[in-house]
Amino acid sequence: MTKKFISLLIYLFLGCSTFYTEIPPGFKATLWDSQSGEVTILDSGRYSLLFSPTKRLELYDVRWQVYKEDHVEVITQDDLHIDVVASIIIRPFPDKIKELNSEIGKNYYNTIVKSEFRTAIRNVLSSYPYVQIAKKSPDIEKDIIDVVSSKVKTKYIEVYDVNFDDINLSKEIVAKIEEKLKRQQEAEAMKFIKKKVEEEAEIAKIQATKEAEAEFIKAQNEEKISKLKATREAENEIIKAKAKAKSQELLNSTLTPLHLKYKALESHYKAFESPNTKLVIVPIGKNGLPIYINPTDILLKEDINKKE
Repeated sequence: MTKKFISLLIYLFLGCSTFYTEIPPGFKATLWDSQSGEVTILDSGRYSLLFSPTKRLELYDVRWQVYKEDHVEVITQDDLHIDVVASIIIRPFPDKIKELNSEIGKNYYNTIVKSEFRTAIRNVLSSYPYVQIAKKSPDIEKDIIDVVSSKVKTKYIEVYDVNFDDINLSKEIVAKIEEKLKRQQEAEAMKFIKKKVEEEAEIAKIQATKEAEAEFIKAQNEEKISKLKATREAENEIIKAKAKAKSQELLNSTLTPLHLKYKALESHYKAFESPNTKLVIVPIGKNGLPIYINPTDILLKEDINKKE
């Protein structure tokens, strides 16, 4: 009986006492009364509350908070194993603290966000080859934000940003990448050399074709020149022959018998004027012309006959 009375006095004393509490800026609080089941939301400020064993006060930070995830193992699109370190910035919706408290509680990151964040990192990065991750980092981070936001917004949590802090490869993977890049560079070099050789061969072929065409044109021109030259020479010969025939024709037209006798007499007169002895025999010979001989020729002929 005494113990029950003392307990009742303590309960009445505590139930009638008050206490002061302060909700700091950037925080909200839930005041839950287990006896009535009522939940009261307290904004930042100083409060005087009536103490009761049935009431429970919980603080919620509604500022943006950073959570970091280490050692997220990812297999990239090109089958490389990478270890990712990433951070996410989140906060609960300030006007949904009551629902968050009743459905999830203060440990909402580990309960809801953590698994969704790590899963989104794996799924989004697996669609990219390793060499493009750094270049496409802003796009990848945005994709992760969208995926996580779609999962946690119904749980009264909003996502502000996602950042990759580090992406590591094992030494074996780095060596494989370097070897692969080396082979690709060698293949590109061989491709370039092959292309250059083909281009040089094509240039040589074009040059040879042009030279052959030039030689052919030159030969055609020389042949044309030779034919033209031969044609001109033949034409010249024809002209000469025609001129000679014309000259002969003109000459024949002027050689009358009287003209020929005149020329014969003219030659006789010139012969008479020569210092050599001449013998003229009359009467005249054929065509009415006198005949003259050299006596020396006659004597020489008689001497030869005697000797024979």
